[in-house]
Order: sequence, then C-alpha cells, then structure tokens
Amino acid sequence: MTLSTQILLEHANKQQRLCDYSPLVAEFEGLDDYTAFQKDGYVLIPGICSPEQALITSYRIIKSLENGKVFYSDYVNTVQLSKADQIPVCESFIGTGFQALHFDYGLPLLEMEDGEQGAFDMVVALYYPYESGELSKAQTRVVSLQEIPKLKGISKESTDARIQNYVKRFGDGWTFPERYNSRRLSIFARVIDACLATGKFSEKIEEHSQNFFMPSAALDESELAKQQIAEETEYFASAGIDLKKIEKSFCLQPGQLLLIDNTRCVHGRIGNRKAKEVWQFLFGFKEMPIDLIGKTRKYLAGCLGK
Repeated sequence: MTLSTQILLEHANKQQRLCDYSPLVAEFEGLDDYTAFQKDGYVLIPGICSPEQALITSYRIIKSLENGKVFYSDYVNTVQLSKADQIPVCESFIGTGFQALHFDYGLPLLEMEDGEQGAFDMVVALYYPYESGELSKAQTRVVSLQEIPKLKGISKESTDARIQNYVKRFGDGWTFPERYNSRRLSIFARVIDACLATGKFSEKIEEHSQNFFMPSAALDESELAKQQIAEETEYFASAGIDLKKIEKSFCLQPGQLLLIDNTRCVHGRIGNRKAKEVWQFLFGFKEMPIDLIGKTRKYLAGCLGK
C-alpha cells in the first residue's frame, strides 16, 4: 500500500487536519513542465485516474515551486497535505449557486498577538473523480492577483499600510460571545475595501463566501445567484476592476485536477455542486511561519498598489 492510499483510506474524508499523518513536499520529486502554475498560480491537469494519483501529482507540482520563482519558494519543502475531503459537505454550500471570490480559510496578514498563528492552506487542489458518471454543472472561478489592474492613486506602500490598519480593526472573526479577530481576510472584496479605505464592508467579519453578497429581496435559487454575481461584479467595477476580463472559469470534468495557489489567486464558484462531488486536497502548514505572514501581505499589496 502506498502512503497516499493509506492516508486516503485511514484519515481522509473525515473533516480533520492531516499534518500529523502526511509527508512533507521535500519527500517528493518535482515536475519540470508546470511553468504555468509557477507563472499564473493555477493549472488544470487532465487524465488523472484516481484520488491517489491526484494527490501525488499535486505534491509533485508544488515541489516544482522550490526553484525561487514564487515569493514563498524557501518554504515549499515544509508544505504538506493538511486536509482531504469530498466536498461540498455542509448543507449551506450544497444549496448555494454562488461563492464570492475569496482566499480559503482567510489569508494571514498580521501576526497574532498570542503567538499562535494557526494553520494555513497555501494550495487548493480540486479533483473530479474519473469514475464519475455525470458531468459537473459548477464553474470554479479563478482570478490571479497578477492579472488585477493596479488600484488608481495608491502606492504599494500605502496599500500595505491600509491593509494592516484594516486587519487590526476588522479582521475576519466573530462577535459572540465576544469579538475575536483572526487577523486574516478571506473575502476579496474586503481586501479591496481595505485598500480603498472606504469601510463599506468593515463590519462584515463573519459572512462566508456563499452569503457575502446577499440581496435583501427574497429570490428563488437561480435569481439569487444572478443577483449575487451582479452585485459582486458591480462592486469590483466601482474599484476599476473588470472581472470579465481577468476571471477564468473551469467546469471540471471526470479525471481533471485543478490546482489553485491560495496566496496568489482568489477563487469562487457559479452553479451548484452535488454533495461530495469533488475531492478537495489542501496543502499548507500546521502553523503559518511568522516571517511568511509579512511576505504574503507585501506580495498582496504589491499586486494591488502601484
């Protein structure tokens, strides 16, 4: 039995963290022909016959990033499989036809004051099972941060400062039983809100990607998704960002594996998924390295500020 098979049989698909069981990227050989993932932060790979092959392929593609062409290259070898589940699981995600552009589990942008930085997943891999008899109707949306036009009149230094100030005050978290600040941002519209210093979404610290843009009127499922798309598109247009020009869509088919860099891209969804339609592999750190938090924020600020 290979290690990948053992992980999937014994530990995966239980909605639990796997860092205590999974190998580090350092134990794998890299692949030389995935410059697209290095450059764009996402890549679609066909012809993957099993979840085990998808897992090993993901490891090897991540390994290829150690050559110094991404801002976190020095940390690649300590990345490992952190979760492996068939999704969607939660009813709230099964029932929605829209997810706003976001970073999975929130992008760490400031150190936690208590020293506990928490886990972070740097790469998301979605695998549509080869043996699946039905084609997916859901479109995974991906936007590379490098494709986003610079925000007008804001330097990267100002962008960095504004992001820090926003996250200190309005980082993702919750308000009950007392206010908690994770010092992360998940929804990309909140990142833009921070950079523009408008405060439009400053108190939306608890909303998830499926309900962040939510019209007040009661609508049926299809009309609701259309309105959510329209609201998100309008918001980004007001910031000078035309999503239609930079957004890529992938409707995964049997045997396809989509890798998305969760630090260099934001992603979302249009259309419904069936329960447990795809495998989701997450790769990252059991605890985010402190010095990488600043590098991540500066990369983000550099993509958005001039």
